[in-house]
Amino acid sequence: MGVLVTGGAGYIGSHMVLSLLEAGEEVVVLDNLSTGFRWAGPDPVKIVVGDVGDVTGLPGGLLGVQTSGTQPGGNPRVRS
Repeated sequence: MGVLVTGGAGYIGSHMVLSLLEAGEEVVVLDNLSTGFRWAGPDPVKIVVGDVGDVTGLPGGLLGVQTSGTQPGGNPRVRS
């Protein structure tokens, strides 16, 4: 199962993407590129340009991405 990183083309998000890739995760980035850059996502990361607030624009770009309702605090692999 892959990981969806919203804002993954920005500074903080791109570092999260790199960490996830190093951990062997498959990563998909959703970013509207308002402050991020397409080149911030290294191969083999799929970058979907869109806004998380625009639910009508999401389904086509995220086709095939599994989603979960788990919040970061509910994921046992995420440490605070």
